[in-house]
Amino acid sequence: MTSRFKGLGHVLIEAISYGIPVISSDCEKGPRDIDVLGVNGSLYKKGNLREFVKIVTDFVKGKLSIASPEKMKATVRKFKISLIYRELLEIANRR
Repeated sequence: MTSRFKGLGHVLIEAISYGIPVISSDCEKGPRDIDVLGVNGSLYKKGNLREFVKIVTDFVKGKLSIASPEKMKATVRKFKISLIYRELLEIANRR
């Protein structure tokens, strides 16, 4: 993802949930909250085309360290709607 500004990156979460590693610009919010470096993908400084190309090249050549699909999937479990719904219910019941 080459965004300059991003909220929560649903497409990143979805890709990782299928065991697909992601490469994204390091926006202030969003990708940094999702990406676990060396586990489910990599971030590059937004606007730095050279860094982006290096990461993509390293990935294609197998030089980018990425965890197994199972470990990648585990990094985004916290975003499952059922867990979020359960947490919201707990918060609502406290009041």
